[in-house]
Amino acid sequence: MPEEFIERSIITGLITSTEYMVEVDSFWNTRFLDSTTARTLADWCWEYFKKYREAPKQSIEGIFLEKVKQLPKDTAEDIQDILENLSEEYDRKQFNLSYLLDQTRSYFQSQSLSQFASQIKECLETGEIAEAEKLAKGYQFLATPQSVVIDPFSSATRIKAAFMETSEPLIHFPKALGK
Repeated sequence: MPEEFIERSIITGLITSTEYMVEVDSFWNTRFLDSTTARTLADWCWEYFKKYREAPKQSIEGIFLEKVKQLPKDTAEDIQDILENLSEEYDRKQFNLSYLLDQTRSYFQSQSLSQFASQIKECLETGEIAEAEKLAKGYQFLATPQSVVIDPFSSATRIKAAFMETSEPLIHFPKALGK
């Protein structure tokens, strides 16, 4: 998938899907987006998400109107074009969260490796061999979701505390049944 299309899909996900934002939050890094327009929109979406804990959806238009004067003209025009076509594009695509998450992880991994290779190459070109080796040893792939395993023997106090916690019942039954 060409770079501009995956970045546009990523931005569509950020604008329209809270679930997508929650899923990518663990490995998100705006520097993996090449387009200035995509980085700008992504930053706006994450600011909104951190404040309201949901994707901006229709609020993105209001955010754009607030910030349009601070943008270079070409970036403002690109963002306006994306936002004008967003509803039509979103309806036409039949949003598939799992697929977009896979595409985002793959794209970010590719971008991470590309940027890493550039850093190594730059060090080699400037004769900083030791720095290149240090970078190579310290490279880590993107964080991938890990399943959480609870060891009942090491977590006994936390498990016991969870069961000791009292909560208010959702349903109150009348008379003897309620007791």
